[in-house]
Amino acid sequence: MLKKFDLFISMGIYYKKQLIQHPNLLKNRIENLRGKIKLKLAPRYSFKHWYNRAKKKMNPQKKSIGNQTCLIYVIYAQDGKLHRYKQYFLDQIVRSFDQIFIVVNGQLQDEEIKILKRYGIVYVRRNVGYDVAAFKYAMEKISFNILATYETLFLVNDTLIGPLFPIQPMLDTMKQRRVDFWGIAYGEKQWDFTKKNIYGYIPVHLQTYFLAINHTLLKDPCFEEYWNTLMKTTTRNEAIAFHETRFTKYFEDRGFRSSSYSRCSEDTAMFKHPLILVKKDNVPFIKTTAIKQMSELYLKWMGEKQDFRFKKLVEFVNHSTNYPVKLIDEVYRTSFLDKKHIVIIDGTNDSIPQLNRYRVQNKKEQLETLGYKVIVNSLMECNIESCVNCFIIIIYRAIKTPFLEELCDRAKIMGVPVLYELDDLIIDTEYTNQLSYVQSLSLFEKSKYDKTVSSYRSMLLLTDGIIVSTKKLKETMQSFQKPVFINRNLASHDLIVTSESVLSGKEHPREIILGYFSGSITHNENFLLIVDSLVELFESYSEIKLVIVGYLDIPEQLNNYRDRIEIHDFVPWQKLPEFIKGIDINLAPLVETIFNECKSEIKWIEASLLKVATVASDIGAFREMIQSGETGILVQKDWTTQLKKLIDFPEYRKKIGQAAYQYVKNECQTTRHEDELTRFIAREFKR
Repeated sequence: MLKKFDLFISMGIYYKKQLIQHPNLLKNRIENLRGKIKLKLAPRYSFKHWYNRAKKKMNPQKKSIGNQTCLIYVIYAQDGKLHRYKQYFLDQIVRSFDQIFIVVNGQLQDEEIKILKRYGIVYVRRNVGYDVAAFKYAMEKISFNILATYETLFLVNDTLIGPLFPIQPMLDTMKQRRVDFWGIAYGEKQWDFTKKNIYGYIPVHLQTYFLAINHTLLKDPCFEEYWNTLMKTTTRNEAIAFHETRFTKYFEDRGFRSSSYSRCSEDTAMFKHPLILVKKDNVPFIKTTAIKQMSELYLKWMGEKQDFRFKKLVEFVNHSTNYPVKLIDEVYRTSFLDKKHIVIIDGTNDSIPQLNRYRVQNKKEQLETLGYKVIVNSLMECNIESCVNCFIIIIYRAIKTPFLEELCDRAKIMGVPVLYELDDLIIDTEYTNQLSYVQSLSLFEKSKYDKTVSSYRSMLLLTDGIIVSTKKLKETMQSFQKPVFINRNLASHDLIVTSESVLSGKEHPREIILGYFSGSITHNENFLLIVDSLVELFESYSEIKLVIVGYLDIPEQLNNYRDRIEIHDFVPWQKLPEFIKGIDINLAPLVETIFNECKSEIKWIEASLLKVATVASDIGAFREMIQSGETGILVQKDWTTQLKKLIDFPEYRKKIGQAAYQYVKNECQTTRHEDELTRFIAREFKR
């Protein structure tokens, strides 16, 4: 009874702390609940829509000041090529629009840009933010004042194959309808799988691969306001939530009316029922995603049977239209018979940037320099579709979820190995209980933490092999009776370039600066190892200073020297070299536990790129990688003696820093680096 009471009190303290640290937590929970209720009860049109509609009838808009039409066409430069079906699309529709603006997301060859300029004005931009960001970019370039002079603005992306027959009948039909904006098909109301939609659910919405906005909406100030206040779309789910499923309701709530050309309102109708839309509704386009139904591999991964209606669609296109069927075959071959690839799933959902950088992005870079295609997805955004045609799946630091269970089952059927990756000993409470941070958690917090650890272990057991970052971690993981591959932490190209640029301006001040860099809140006990030595050094050397960057509670023993201690908050990796270049000796103490023995040598790598000598505990990865006295100093107990040696002999310090720099540049960078993991991948690729 007492234990349950303690747990109850602990839960109260935990949630109080959460609400203080995250004041929007309660609000978000309430919004999620409201969203579920709205999904059940929300009508097609809100009261706000009818109220604003009535206002517009009482204050009718002036007639359009022009009859010109404008098209903004967004092209994704896949593999840096202009696919022929996109050029055919422009060839056929160019006469239906008075002005065409083409936005290229990515890079195309100069010859291909010249081809596009035949049709209109071309903008080339980085492939960021998805189609919605490209549309916004073009509208800002054109200016909203100019857009307001058009009768209709069309926003179209390159996922449409066609036109199978002239589009003018569709345009004429929709011109006769008294609406403010329209599209080809609606998507159904459904639960908010993005968990980001402001309505708490996904409302009925026009599919945004083809949108037509008439003058009545174009000239209204709310149209420009929508785009000016649109949030950044850095992920696919954000693009869906912030624009694709929001656009329709946003303007309908302001009294504007929408319509669709197709009568088929089932969600993803262009994908699921392309033949109905083309044959019965006279829709002149096919979505590229519908082509996937030609692939037996795709259908097998998705657990679906061959849809013979799609074969009938191809036959219909071949016999009843003038569209060259060979272009459909090209789309299939370039998009869905793509080169075999590797899928990496980030279980941290990029919530811990330093982990994502070293274990996900750097691995992607390493494998790409070896010639492999790599697709990275966060666990929140990953789907089975992205794994079609992959030959290896890597799951990094993810808890067990129903989706990952299903993915592992499908991968087993397809004969694709799934590897679980971890860079810390986080799969058993026997190890995590050794951490002082974990020991300091409340009863409720400890219960949540232990459940996460247990879930990591359950997920690992579902996979076929394990990826680790150190030899000691490999030894520990071999008890699971699965293949274990070492893939050490490496320096990325960007980190090397950034470090080199900083290195060229490195100064040599008179004082001696020691540096301690803490990447997480678990390092307090490690820092305590060197506190007595630091006190002795402060007393012995007036020129000694200490720089601390990151998460750390400063021990009381150092209070008398606070004027000689410089403290900085945790900084992203891009800014870290600036801080490292200002120190003379890098401190890397680790308490000797099995957990710490499995940690990697990241701190040594980062300091070595700035030619800074590292003094580290003689355990784990430091012992594996550092040659003591040559590329760093390894310490078992006497930190003071070793540090004094580096302080008293600057040339010795400089020699170690230079040797470490050369070794890391030669052996520890991502570019074409081969290891146990890459050798396994090479064998699987040939299989």
